[in-house]
Amino acid sequence: MIDEQWRLLEEPRSYAKQDILDFFGIPPHPEANLEQNIKDKRQFWGRRANGVSGRETAGRIKDWIQKLSKLLEDGEFPDAPIAHSADGTFRVLGDAQTPWELAEQLEMLLRQGDVSNVLAAASRALEKWPDDPEVLLSIALALSELLRDYENLAAEVTGLTDRVTSAALAASPTSQFAWLARARYALGTGALAEVDGIESRAATHGVTLPAEVHGILAISSFRAGNIDGGVRQLIRQVDVSGGDPAVRSVATDAIVQEVILPLLPITDRKAAAAYTEAVNVAAWLAQGVPESEAELIAFRVWAQQAVGGVFIGDLMIKSFLGVLTGFLALPLYGRAASRAGWRVLRDGPTNKSSWRQWILIADGEYVESMHSKAKRKFEWQQTVGEPWPNRDQVLARIERDNSGKR
Repeated sequence: MIDEQWRLLEEPRSYAKQDILDFFGIPPHPEANLEQNIKDKRQFWGRRANGVSGRETAGRIKDWIQKLSKLLEDGEFPDAPIAHSADGTFRVLGDAQTPWELAEQLEMLLRQGDVSNVLAAASRALEKWPDDPEVLLSIALALSELLRDYENLAAEVTGLTDRVTSAALAASPTSQFAWLARARYALGTGALAEVDGIESRAATHGVTLPAEVHGILAISSFRAGNIDGGVRQLIRQVDVSGGDPAVRSVATDAIVQEVILPLLPITDRKAAAAYTEAVNVAAWLAQGVPESEAELIAFRVWAQQAVGGVFIGDLMIKSFLGVLTGFLALPLYGRAASRAGWRVLRDGPTNKSSWRQWILIADGEYVESMHSKAKRKFEWQQTVGEPWPNRDQVLARIERDNSGKR
């Protein structure tokens, strides 16, 4: 039954109240069922621990149940935020007593994905320390992180982030992290003009911007149509980080999402050249990061295949011409009767001159998979991401088209 799927949840999504209650089936069950549901889930996985397999998984889930049940042993959920401690236990957090403790609590809550309690802790701290530069900076970083990592946040969150990041920057204009928080806010709200001015404004205070800000500047440049400027900022981001693999990974994702995918599908020679160049930059950004290098393989193969010539001429004519001219004319004919791979793919599966070559290009699943992530479609497609026809479907459509012309 659908309402019993909670028994199969292996761990809570976060340590926020509702996610822990979901772990114990509340809802669909009413909160009054909490103790009974804890008992049911504990016994269910106790039996599974002696099953034919999966005993390690069952043991891990039993451990979660024990930890969370101890937290809820009075049958009620605590009103205060909850933290998962280094020793594996849970504890209830009280109000922060110092700015340092506030920073620690905000970091724990962010790691746990507990958005509501991040906001609650920030609001309480602002009431307690409205003008403390250290408090303003901690909250500015926390709220701007939410804006960066979560979609569809309430307008009140955006407004609060605006006010706090502005206040933090005014209070600590020489802090690189204050500039980072404001840059996150500006990009998250689409204020690209403000993003573009951050580098020069920070320079007037002698501030060296952290690597993440250069990534933000890159994305802003890409979205404003300044591809070259964006690429320069991504390279700067990697340089500033000292080649940090985590930064390389983020930078690679940025150029794929903001430059490479928007160039697909390739529809002209200029776009083909831009695509190839962008893939080469992405390959440099991904150096030494195995998962990023692996994700780029399809893009790199297509970059080579797209600009390479694909012969679409008549093989009989080619053989005849070779014999007739002593093979001297073959290079000329080969070039004249070839098309770039991107053009063959663009012209579609039923083009009478190149449908066989289209099938050869499309036969590699990676080409279709890569294009399925594109935001635009080929003219021969009805919708973005529509599955490509296989060989039999192409042949059937060509036969149908030919029949209609007789």
